[in-house]
Amino acid sequence: MRLGVFALLALLPAPASAAEVLLLEFLCRGEQRIPVAHVLDGDAPGHAVIWYDGAMTVLPQVPAASGIAYAEPGYGLIWREKGVEGHLARALPGGAEEDLLFDCRLAG
Repeated sequence: MRLGVFALLALLPAPASAAEVLLLEFLCRGEQRIPVAHVLDGDAPGHAVIWYDGAMTVLPQVPAASGIAYAEPGYGLIWREKGVEGHLARALPGGAEEDLLFDCRLAG
């Protein structure tokens, strides 16, 4: 399944300049795995492409107090990383968040 997920990256529109793609996989509590592709394009804000709950989601980089964060606009998914740790949440009205995947650590 991992190869299929990252093969979907080929369907994304190509950036105007050459972008670097960093493929990572995190292992979360409950033995759940989440593949994450970081798309870095020079000085432009980056994106993360994640595969969660049967769907590929492109998340633009957003400001983070610590580490790095990517989030869908509005009430969508939020992926955060700090060092080798990751966390997936869903934004809720009023600024609250619902934890979806936590205690994630870089696999391998």
